Amino acid sequence: EILEISELLEACVAVGDWCEELERAQRDTNRQSKDNNDQQQQQQQQQFVQLPKFGQSIYIDPPLLSLLSTAFDDDGQLSSTTFPTIGSLRSSVRSLKRSILSTLDTLLTTPSLKRRLSLESGGALYSEVEGRIVIPLASDTSTSGMGIVHDVSRSGKT
Repeated sequence: EILEISELLEACVAVGDWCEELERAQRDTNRQSKDNNDQQQQQQQQQFVQLPKFGQSIYIDPPLLSLLSTAFDDDGQLSSTTFPTIGSLRSSVRSLKRSILSTLDTLLTTPSLKRRLSLESGGALYSEVEGRIVIPLASDTSTSGMGIVHDVSRSGKT
């Protein structure tokens, strides 16, 4: 949502700039029309007098716009450059995840846990579903103390 607000503010700045250019062009045209005494052209120009006034009412706080324009990276995520603490936290999360997966790899090789796994599909020993690490346990084994059963496979084997 913040990224959308940033884009909207940038669009407002562009509209404001466009209105300034329109006003400048109108002044130049009015000067030329007065020099030429062209009343019809002056009347046509009066139709657009109000539009630049609307643009003048657009004010965007420059420091806010600057912050928002640098707040996001190319992927639409908060920028680790602008917000170094976020970069540090992301790095910690990656490191912790690697550590958790390494520990999980070790645990999955222990004989007591290995015999509870459902390895019939020949797939990975674990996967990640909606941010959770999922271990396929055979449905015929006791899962007490093994964690939370979030779902059961369609075949009913895991």
